[in-house]
Amino acid sequence: MGMSVEEVDEILGNRLRLYEELANACSQATNLIRAGDLDGLGAVTRRQHEIIMAIAEHERTRTGLLRECSGDTAEAHVTLQFIEEPYASQFADHDERLQHVVDEIRTSSERNRFLLACSLELVDRAVRSLGDRAGSNGAYDPSGPGIGDWRPAIGLFDKEA
Repeated sequence: MGMSVEEVDEILGNRLRLYEELANACSQATNLIRAGDLDGLGAVTRRQHEIIMAIAEHERTRTGLLRECSGDTAEAHVTLQFIEEPYASQFADHDERLQHVVDEIRTSSERNRFLLACSLELVDRAVRSLGDRAGSNGAYDPSGPGIGDWRPAIGLFDKEA
């Protein structure tokens, strides 16, 4: 079976579209992390997973079609030297745009990991500061009293008049 150049162009276009959707979802995740919207972040994370699964399925289909076209069982690669213009330029443009989008995804993912690490550090510090507050009974301090050791503090209103 011979695959037409138009079919290859459509496959590459779909591939680029999926990666652009993933880049958009990564950007949305950044905004949600900054806003502290955990519910929204969960929804976007699920959407990212769906897109990644769609990309994996698309890649299996694309690789299978290329193998079928080349008649080879090894990994098939299309070289632009055998493709006529204007398709060779279009395919080169697809590749360049895809590289740009992948770089954008990588940058967004690194930024999101950094922002999440900072958020976790802030939460950790806030929880630790609860145990360090003046007058704390040590309930949040790992070295504080155990459950059976707790005794209410004796204060002004605990004494009989």
